[in-house]
Amino acid sequence: MRHLISSLQNHNHQLKGDVQRYKRKLREVQAEINKAQESQKEMKLLLDMYKSAPKEQRDKVTLMAAERKSKAEVHAKDTPRTC
Repeated sequence: MRHLISSLQNHNHQLKGDVQRYKRKLREVQAEINKAQESQKEMKLLLDMYKSAPKEQRDKVTLMAAERKSKAEVHAKDTPRTC
């Protein structure tokens, strides 16, 4: 009988540890979800601003983004990699 009680207590202790791990993991995932939702809101706001801008301004923004991207690519190629 003592062995059964000891075994059940040990199992109970293990389950409590599992619950704590799952709770911690749940909090981490919820934090990631919140970050993703904030990012989504920012992107939606930027998209709405872009859509409401005049065509000339949108073209200028697109050109600036392409220019920034190409500069980043050139910079990446010019920078030596150290491993």
